[in-house]
This record gives sequence, C-alpha cells and structure tokens, in this order.
Amino acid sequence: MRHSLWVSNQLRANTERRLNKLSSIFFLLCTISWAHSAEEVAPESLLIKAENGDAVAQFELGMALDDGELFGPKVRESFSWIRQAADQGLADAEYQVGVMYLQGRGTPQNTSLAQDFVERAALSGISGAQLQMGEFRLAEEEYELAYIWFALGAAGAD
Repeated sequence: MRHSLWVSNQLRANTERRLNKLSSIFFLLCTISWAHSAEEVAPESLLIKAENGDAVAQFELGMALDDGELFGPKVRESFSWIRQAADQGLADAEYQVGVMYLQGRGTPQNTSLAQDFVERAALSGISGAQLQMGEFRLAEEEYELAYIWFALGAAGAD
C-alpha cells in the first residue's frame, strides 16, 4: 500500500513539473506572437482615439506606455488606459490587466482581481490567459482543471 501511495505522489509531482514547464513555454510563445502582431500607429492619433473611448486604442496606448515606447515607461498611466479597455470587454486588455494586478505593476497587487480579469480573458479564448488559469489551478492543486486550462491554452497558441 505504501509503495502505491509513493508512486502516486511521484506521478503527481512529475506531472506538476511538466505542466509548469509547458505553461511557461507557451506563455512565452504567446507573448512573442502578440508583440510581433502589434501595428505601428502615430502617438497623436492613438491618443485621440483612446480619449474618444476606442478600446483597442486605449489598450495599444497603455501597452506603449508600459513598454516605454512613448516618453519612457509610465506604468500607472499605462494601467489606467489598459483598465479602461478591459472595462469595455477587450479580451487582450482583460488579460493584461490581470497580469498587472498579479505583478502589482502600475497598481497595487491584487491576486483576486488578477484571477477575475484573467478568467474573463481565458473564457474569451486568449491562450495566454488560459495558460495562466492553468497556473492558478495548479497552485490550488486542482490538477484536472489545470490540465484542461493548459490544454486549451496550448491548442490556441499560434
């Protein structure tokens, strides 16, 4: 009986290590893919669109401010613009806001809000968010749900 318990624990530990490595790889690939797909837009027109409530422009402006592409890094202002886009239901922005809450970047760290925003994005099909949901479930030792989220994220990764 002890031997089967030991084998079960070893299998669970090996599965958890593999899922952690897999999720990290896919998260990196999704991030690289998104970065290469962003369009170049003049800062003035982007700001005008963002101020007029264009969710995509708000998201792009926030990301540009976060990366320091415009006027050096301004993470608080970045968070504000991205949050506005997320509040309009833009899935990429929901995911980014979740990551920012998780890291405490541009806003106080809040794991509960991070999970809420990441879950919204994951349910909209954002593969990076699905992988992050796998990480959240893995941390809670919900292995079956973690596996499902990792599989969904892996299937959607380009």
